[in-house]
Amino acid sequence: MTPPEAISVSVIVNTYNWPEALKLSLQSLAGQSERRFEIIVADDGSRPDTADVVKAFAGASSIPVKHVWHEDVGFRRAAILNKAITEACASYLIFIDGDCILQPDFVARHRALARPNYLVTGSRVLLGQEFSQQLLAAGTWSHQAFRRNILRHRLKGDISKIVAFFVRLPWRPMSDYRSSSSGASRAAISRAGKAMRFPSAASTRPSRAGATRMPTSSSDCRTRVSSGAPAPGPQRYCISGTSRPIRAVPRRTRRSCSIG
Repeated sequence: MTPPEAISVSVIVNTYNWPEALKLSLQSLAGQSERRFEIIVADDGSRPDTADVVKAFAGASSIPVKHVWHEDVGFRRAAILNKAITEACASYLIFIDGDCILQPDFVARHRALARPNYLVTGSRVLLGQEFSQQLLAAGTWSHQAFRRNILRHRLKGDISKIVAFFVRLPWRPMSDYRSSSSGASRAAISRAGKAMRFPSAASTRPSRAGATRMPTSSSDCRTRVSSGAPAPGPQRYCISGTSRPIRAVPRRTRRSCSIG
């Protein structure tokens, strides 16, 4: 187990009632080349089966794992992220969704790209629905097996792009990021970089009564709630890789970030 004083990064994983996807996301975190980090699962009121997945993973992992949960009384993603931030030991925070699979150098790349008051962001690699269902049904993730067959996956349409798995862009300053909805927490806040996302068994994944979680069209891995009838189109799942820094202006009124 990594001692608390050695932890330099806190990875906050947002989740809600999709334990099958969360299991694969946690497995990809267990395979990181960088080991000096902790995992905090920010649970927006999931059923007990999600807690079972986190408990089983924590029992077998050498990486510290925390499960932060609050009651399901509606879509309160920002609130549970704020609670997770207060539990973080590290000064650098990485936020990902619980339906994202990360490349083995994901945390290491974030540490290499870290700059004071910068927000690191990136795009994603989408997975095809059939391939996603195979992964979710198997319940296991092997990056080595995936890389051995990556060309076949691309030709079959299992992944939306392939270059991102072989090319790493150098760090370079980007334009100022001054959105009022995001800011720096502690030293910095970073978003997931190249991420791979896969669709659920249904065309949309139900979240709460009268609401359906749908992916946004932007390049990060945010999810939104759309009230009323479920919208058409598959849910997406993601794998992460290179990241690009964007300068963030710290919010002085509070030390947390409201995302999406």
